[in-house]
Amino acid sequence: MKKKRSQISDFVQYAALSALVVIIQPLPLNFCMMIGRCFAYACYLFDRKRRAIAEENLRKAYGTDLSDIQRRKIIRSNYLHLASVGIDFIKLPQLVNGNNWRKYFEVEGLEFAREALEQEKGIIFVSGHLGSWEVLGCAMKYLFHQPVHSIAKHMENPFSDRFFTKLRENSGQMIIFTENASREILRVLKSNQLLGILIDQNVRENNIIVDFFGQKAATTRSVATLSLKTGAPVIMLFARRVDRRYRFKVTFSKPIQIEKTENQEKDIFNLTQKCTSIIESRIREHPHEWIWIHNRWKTRPHIVARQ
Repeated sequence: MKKKRSQISDFVQYAALSALVVIIQPLPLNFCMMIGRCFAYACYLFDRKRRAIAEENLRKAYGTDLSDIQRRKIIRSNYLHLASVGIDFIKLPQLVNGNNWRKYFEVEGLEFAREALEQEKGIIFVSGHLGSWEVLGCAMKYLFHQPVHSIAKHMENPFSDRFFTKLRENSGQMIIFTENASREILRVLKSNQLLGILIDQNVRENNIIVDFFGQKAATTRSVATLSLKTGAPVIMLFARRVDRRYRFKVTFSKPIQIEKTENQEKDIFNLTQKCTSIIESRIREHPHEWIWIHNRWKTRPHIVARQ
């Protein structure tokens, strides 16, 4: 009986989300943004659990540098921002095509990625849940004329999992799920294709501890492990909306370099730390555009040591 009730709950959540997407898709963009802002403000008022997580995260990250009023302002803006990210995810693939993509995207550092592809080892693009990350799949399709293969975990709700996977694939991505993904990931890189990984979430297993806002953070080691194993270059990739004309700036970094040693674990740490520090610096520029509602520091070093 408990399992059946869970399935019903999952389906109800999926039905509500899919209905919202169906309603939003044909509506004018400005009206969708207004709906998103109303929804976001309601979530801010009633989502006490995630609001408390965001409050605690900001205390850890900034200490006494932020007042209570400043923290609340960032959290409220964060909810509004995340709603706009959701609207972008739904609406942008409907608006952009091969003829008009330059109207929606301005690009910085693309030459670094194109030069890296000449090595014929693929590229590992690294980013975080920062800015307008959900538009990156759409942008990459037009910049490289091939999809980016994004690493993702299955959602707990199987109905929503299939639904959002389809939406992401419609936006120009190919999804590789973390379960038994090694062979497919290696195939992508050996075929000189594009791999995308977000590294700013808490990772309980197969992690490495790095500094993030002065706190020890359990982070995936997959980026560094893959790069060191295959020789694939690592490039940081970000996107954010730049003005009110519904235009996004996509930024590529130069390939991330570290001084390799004979100690592989040290090399994995150094590369992971460098990527994490770049993400932190971007967050500090626009703190309301990161997912403070995620429990980033949930796994503590002493817990990792016992695993």
